Amino acid sequence: VALFAAIAISTGSMENLDTATYNNWSGVTYVGDDAEGYGLFMMTRDSAGVGNAFGCPCGAKDGLSLQAMRVKFNQAGEVTERQILPAFKAEGVGDAEDLAYDRSNDSLWIADENSSSIVEYKFTSAAKTGVYATMRAVSLPEWYVESLRNHIGIQSVAISSDSLTLWTANDDALACDGLSSLNLGADSGPVVRLVKFTRRTVNEGWSLSAMYAYQCDPCAAKGISAMGFSYDVCHSGVASLAVLPDGRVLVLERNADTTSCGRARAYVPDFSSATDIRISVRFRGPAIRR
Repeated sequence: VALFAAIAISTGSMENLDTATYNNWSGVTYVGDDAEGYGLFMMTRDSAGVGNAFGCPCGAKDGLSLQAMRVKFNQAGEVTERQILPAFKAEGVGDAEDLAYDRSNDSLWIADENSSSIVEYKFTSAAKTGVYATMRAVSLPEWYVESLRNHIGIQSVAISSDSLTLWTANDDALACDGLSSLNLGADSGPVVRLVKFTRRTVNEGWSLSAMYAYQCDPCAAKGISAMGFSYDVCHSGVASLAVLPDGRVLVLERNADTTSCGRARAYVPDFSSATDIRISVRFRGPAIRR
């Protein structure tokens, strides 16, 4: 596994958005550039608890809002201008952890941790000012869904540029695959599954193509302090995925422990010698490692 990048997040070091208004963001996807040279991004958060920030009362039953943002970059890749556009609601989503733009169908696939599902949402207009749920969803294996742990389950979704490959992953280890990072301590990271789906044409449904065991980094030290509480645990797992233009997968790992507010590392796994374990309800064997 190649280390793509590593960053450490320290309290107060990020000022890109007003955190009092735009807190708890969980997913972002690039939609495309407009005629004025702005890049359009769609964002969502993983909680329905703060609806006023979006200007609408968003509860778990009402759905979650999506936020569109236009961004302009300079040649160095730095943000020079940002415009937050009016929010709109995705009905039926309770805990959106990630989203991915399907350019061939001009739609969004949203990973919902509450329902352990990945569902397609179509835009209501070319202006992308609203979405509605389609009848299409990713068919995750029943045993896989039953093995997801609460609050550390479906965490990510990513789609290739040709819209024919979709990847997802569980945040932490499945119940059938061993201990989660919350119980492993600081010496070993959890084993999660990187799950691949494919389709022959963009109008077809997704078919399970492969599953790979992926070894996450261990936490640096045991213990988390959050929201005024201290826990004698540490957490490590997969936060998000992206499919690079050449088809390689970028895995974003994150962990929290007593040594930092948070740590994020991005890896590019090598699947050339990895074993497809999609038929294995319980994994016991070597995983893709550092």
